[in-house]
This record gives sequence, structure tokens and C-alpha cells, in this order.
Amino acid sequence: MQDTFTVLNQFALSWALVGMAVFFVLAVLWVFRPGSRQAHEEAANAIFRHDTHPGAGNPAQKSDSRAARAALGDPKGA
Repeated sequence: MQDTFTVLNQFALSWALVGMAVFFVLAVLWVFRPGSRQAHEEAANAIFRHDTHPGAGNPAQKSDSRAARAALGDPKGA
């Protein structure tokens, strides 16, 4: 009778390796599937969605940041 380590080692060297390789191939195929370009472009550009006027919705936030910069001695804060 084999010990637990040997059994788990043989499983990892055979079927677990095959399973991980299949998962990797499926993940690569999922990323490069037809029609996924728009989803990937939206995800890549999500951080730039409100880049035209960042922070324009809350004027109090701007004045607070100016006050904080002025308190730190930053010339742009004044």
C-alpha cells in the first residue's frame, strides 16, 4: 500500500497537470473568442470614462483640495 504523499504526487503529475493545461487552453480561447473585442476595450478604458472633467460634479471637493494644498505650502493651492 502506498503512502498518501506518493498517491497525491502521482495524481498531481498526471491528471492534475492535464486538467490545468486544459483550463489554460480554455481560458486563452475564451479571451480571444470572436466578438470579445468590445468587452475588452470597455474594460480597458473604464478608468478613463470620466476623464474629460474629473471631479467636476462636486465643487466643494475642489476647494477642499486647494485648501489642503495651500496648507501644505504648494504654490498651486493658492
